[in-house]
Amino acid sequence: MQIIIRTPGGEAEYYVPVLHVRDYTMETIFEKRLFFLIPFLIFNIESEFSAIDVSSDKLDALQEFYIDMMHKLEEKVLEGQLTEFSYLEIRDMTNRVVWNLARNYENIRERISDIMGGKVLVTEASKIRSKAREEMAVEMVENMLSSGMTPEMIAQSCKLALDDIKMVQKGMLQKQMV
Repeated sequence: MQIIIRTPGGEAEYYVPVLHVRDYTMETIFEKRLFFLIPFLIFNIESEFSAIDVSSDKLDALQEFYIDMMHKLEEKVLEGQLTEFSYLEIRDMTNRVVWNLARNYENIRERISDIMGGKVLVTEASKIRSKAREEMAVEMVENMLSSGMTPEMIAQSCKLALDDIKMVQKGMLQKQMV
């Protein structure tokens, strides 16, 4: 798009690239890492909402589309191409867009809100991330115990449950006995 700015002192002409979301598929968005466009994909199917809302098959297909999209986003988080914060922002923004565009389509709102809110999505990526965090916390506690800190000191400085720290300590003692 060409933009011309005219002032009393002359004029300036600028070329401004325009992006048409309708030209992008989910595959293209992921391929080009244009994750910020995901909330706008809904605009591509808005004209079909009345037919989708009354068809369980079309609602199922829409639900699968969103589940697939969220799985792909979570994979990008695991691969380090997307931060968890960005993932949550994209998910929440997409949910808001659907909520507003589908305000007259209760079935769509219900299905997509369940998915985007996390009721349907408990993915392998989520499980792996959660397990990795737990393992990192255990390793941190083990290191602190090995350096001479007491379980009480660790609980206070790390805001962890004393019982959990004592379980890690017990596990360390059992490993030493073997």
